[in-house]
Amino acid sequence: MDITTSREQELENRRSISWRNYEVGEDLLDALGIINADLNIIQLSRRGRALIGRSHRQDQTIAFCEIIHQKDRNETKAALEHCMCSNTSLDMEIRLNPEDDQQCWAHLRAIPLQECQLIFVTIYNISSYKSEINQLSRFFSMSPDLFFVMGFDCGFIRINSAWEQLLGWPLKTLMEKGLSSFIHPSDKKRTEAQYAN
Repeated sequence: MDITTSREQELENRRSISWRNYEVGEDLLDALGIINADLNIIQLSRRGRALIGRSHRQDQTIAFCEIIHQKDRNETKAALEHCMCSNTSLDMEIRLNPEDDQQCWAHLRAIPLQECQLIFVTIYNISSYKSEINQLSRFFSMSPDLFFVMGFDCGFIRINSAWEQLLGWPLKTLMEKGLSSFIHPSDKKRTEAQYAN
């Protein structure tokens, strides 16, 4: 039985999974990559290099966690280590921290290749989606109209501050009461019947 060093195995892995002339998926994803069990980037697509703002040569080691925003780094590292150890895939939202310090939100999907001690990663840039959600959240919060999100049990999940201003009750009290406490008694049965379906 031949014994190969870790470095030799890493070079072999790079040769066996090389994207030098292979661009499948690059038009669909913001980044494709392979990281090793030490969470170092082995391969990274051209769009991935552009996303993180770093070039990646074959002989250069970049720790994957270095490109992740400091606030998300420990959680992501622990999740990737668990992904590899348990041989389960991972989906999470993270903030990337490219070299130009422009924060970028991303959806990370990691799939372990345990027999090779590698993790295949795809990254989607979701910054514009997060920006739109923040704008909608500000609109929801600042609107003078009564906005709410409620569950099927007619309980509030989220309400805006207009409720507090109109009714004069603290938001905590309003959240505990639920919508059914504000419905006129003559409309209560009909409203509850609609939400029962």
